[in-house]
Amino acid sequence: GLVPDMGGYALWRGLIRDDVLRELIYTNREFSGAEAQALGLATYVDENPRDRALAIARTIALKNPHAIRAAKRLQADMHERDTDAILMEESIEQHGILRSRNQVEAVMAEMERRRPNFEDV
Repeated sequence: GLVPDMGGYALWRGLIRDDVLRELIYTNREFSGAEAQALGLATYVDENPRDRALAIARTIALKNPHAIRAAKRLQADMHERDTDAILMEESIEQHGILRSRNQVEAVMAEMERRRPNFEDV
């Protein structure tokens, strides 16, 4: 046997309890999708995962692209920064979005119950 590699340890850090991770690694036990979801390793267990993924993608595509990109940046950095740094980054990202054309369009589209027409620059 080998040890997990390809970034497994780095990726699992903080995602799964240490005792559970040890048991899975030491025993090399396979587990179901339902158990993966219960452990926090899978978001959904679905009969049609492609349809589920496409539905989520369609929902995201209707959101302000600048807000989505900002959220992705914040999400990517949140484990590496302390609370003060995260709060500052949130403020910086929010300042760049507030009153922007896309933010106004998102609000107006919601109020008018129509699909938004975002500028993606």
